[in-house]
Formats: sequence, C-alpha cells, structure tokens
Amino acid sequence: VAPVGGTSLDRWKVPKLSMKLVFRGAYGPSQLRYPLFDDPEATDWFDQIILEARANNVWYHASSGQNRLAQYTRDQFASDLQNAMGGYGTHGRPVHLYINGLYWGLYWIHERPDESFAAAYLGGEPEDYDVLKHTASLVVNGVQTAVSSYQQLLGVPATDFERLTQHLDVPNFIDYIILHTYLGNSDWAHKNWYASRNRYDPAGRWRFHSWDNEHIMEGVGENATANDGSSTPTGIHHKWMANLEYAMCLSLIHI
Repeated sequence: VAPVGGTSLDRWKVPKLSMKLVFRGAYGPSQLRYPLFDDPEATDWFDQIILEARANNVWYHASSGQNRLAQYTRDQFASDLQNAMGGYGTHGRPVHLYINGLYWGLYWIHERPDESFAAAYLGGEPEDYDVLKHTASLVVNGVQTAVSSYQQLLGVPATDFERLTQHLDVPNFIDYIILHTYLGNSDWAHKNWYASRNRYDPAGRWRFHSWDNEHIMEGVGENATANDGSSTPTGIHHKWMANLEYAMCLSLIHI
C-alpha cells in the first residue's frame, strides 16, 4: 500500500488519504485476479488498484465552494462516458473501506491507465507500451522510447494528415476531446491525462485515457476549449483543426 495524489498528500483539502494497492511477488501473488467491476468488458487481473478518497467537490472539503458542489460521481462518470464512446477509460465503483477493522469511509476503487491497463484492453504485454502522464516528459513506462515517440507525434506537420494517423488514433482522440469539452473539464489538459501506445504493434498508435476528472460539470459557463500548450491534448487538437481532413473527421465522427 502506498499513498497517491498530488496536493492530496498535503492533507489541506481533506483528511482522508488516497492509496494504491500494488501487488508484488516478494509479498505474495504478483497480480490480483478477481472480477472487481460489474462489467463484462472489464479485465479481471490487476498489477495495482487505486483507492481514491475523492479530494475535490466533496462535502468535507476545506473550501465552501467545493463542498457546496459535493458529488462523488464526477470522475467515474467521465471514464464511463469514454468507454461508452468506444474509448479506453478506467473502470471503477464505490466501496466502504476498512483497514484492520477501522472504518475509513467511502472510497472509489478504480484502475490506473498504465502499461498493464493498456495490455489488458489493447493486447500485447505491459512491457510493450510507452505510457505518459500529465506532460510530454512524465514517463510512466518506456523510459527509452516514450518521450521520443510522443515528440514524433507532436512534430508531424499539420499538412500531413496521413502521417498523423500513423502516430495517433484519430477517432479515439477526437472522441476524447469531445468528451472533455462537453464536460467542461476545468482541471485539464495542462495535466490530468494519460496516453499510451504499443511500440511494437503497427496499429499501436497513441491513445488518450481519462484521468482525475473531479472538476467537471461545475457550472454552465465552464469552457474547456482553450489551448493548454502545444504538447497537451488541447494543443494537439488546436494545431490540427487547421487541417481540412482532421476537421472533416471531427465533423463526421458523431453524425
């Protein structure tokens, strides 16, 4: 068991602590094999699982602005929508957590979209995958190749749509952009995203996964259409909106 989260570790938001359960052979089975989620499409093997305390938009948050928006379903709702759109979001469900008989309260148990997640849903082995989190340089897996491969994606000229399709699953990406724009995700895309690609599979293009979507649907005026930097999902989208083929793909996907 290890603590997880960014500012949640400072404990200024909420007293509860998020954790991850990591399964390692030195301490027992190297994987959890159990159908955790009531979804026939969900995997039943895990290298690690996140126990999310929910640190934003909850009733016990230190900020009155957030505790008035208290709702425990936002994050998983975004992932469920991504899966319903044919994408690759994490599965999750609420649980009551007890540790050594002590009740810790309501938590959300869910997957982490890392290399094992990618292998479970896209095929291959975990070691086949490059995985990035939050930025173009924060490597989760694929130390030697992840950054350079992502830079190749970013470096495709905006006139070469065919070459883009060799690096990026364009329909998957457009769905991902539509989803987060629709939800008004105000804490994205400067962070809170995962992306993975299989470096050995010719069809293993970059795909994006929803992550940490607690700040969605907070108001009717939320606008998530800004360009958050050239290396972010929104930056990629803005660059390619100038390409007629990309724009046409965007308009046709959900007719």
